[in-house]
Amino acid sequence: MQVFRNEKTGKLELKDQCTWAEEAEGELKTVFKDGKLLADVSLSEIRERIQKNIL
Repeated sequence: MQVFRNEKTGKLELKDQCTWAEEAEGELKTVFKDGKLLADVSLSEIRERIQKNIL
C-alpha cells in the first residue's frame, strides 16, 4: 500500500494494491530494518512535522 499526498487537496490518501516502486515513492519511510535503526527522529521533530501537515 502507498500513503501519498493528494496534489489537489493536500490531504494524505491511501492506495492499496500498488507496486513496490509506487510504495517507495509514498510518504511512509522505513525507520527500522532487520533490527537496525535507519532514521533517528526526535519526538519534537515528529510533533513539528505533524503540526505543519495538519490542514
